[in-house]
Amino acid sequence: MINEKDFRESKLGYIAVCAGYNNLNTFNAAFKKRQGILPSYFIKKLIQESEMELV
Repeated sequence: MINEKDFRESKLGYIAVCAGYNNLNTFNAAFKKRQGILPSYFIKKLIQESEMELV
């Protein structure tokens, strides 16, 4: 999600499948366990950071 900006505009279900998960809940749990936050919050922060870089 950091390198592929297209993922920031994709549905989480699509991202989960691309990452090899068949279940969005399992993806969310695994992501939160590894990163400490939910993927939706992570994406929101990435978007905010990229908007700040444009300013």
